[in-house]
Amino acid sequence: MTALENLKTRLEFDGGTRQQSRMAEDKLKSLKKALLYSYQAATAILSDGREFRCLINPDKTKVHYDDKIISIPFEDICLNAEKVGKKSQGEVEIGLKAGDVFE
Repeated sequence: MTALENLKTRLEFDGGTRQQSRMAEDKLKSLKKALLYSYQAATAILSDGREFRCLINPDKTKVHYDDKIISIPFEDICLNAEKVGKKSQGEVEIGLKAGDVFE
């Protein structure tokens, strides 16, 4: 294996050969870690009863104190679903969009 093939393998592991795809992968990794360890992490219960971890941050760009910003991944593990083998096998699409109501 040449040095370039080795570098390409390492880049593919980190999210791809394009810088933008690696940056997106890093943002997803940091969001998933923040869902576990941040004090602003919460559990969102969707209208269909499924539960997912999310971040609820205050919106500091507006003067209204009650405005919040939710950060939730596109796919994650449903907290109240049946357990499936490995963690990554249990990820489902969340499907949350603007205007949806959650608790």
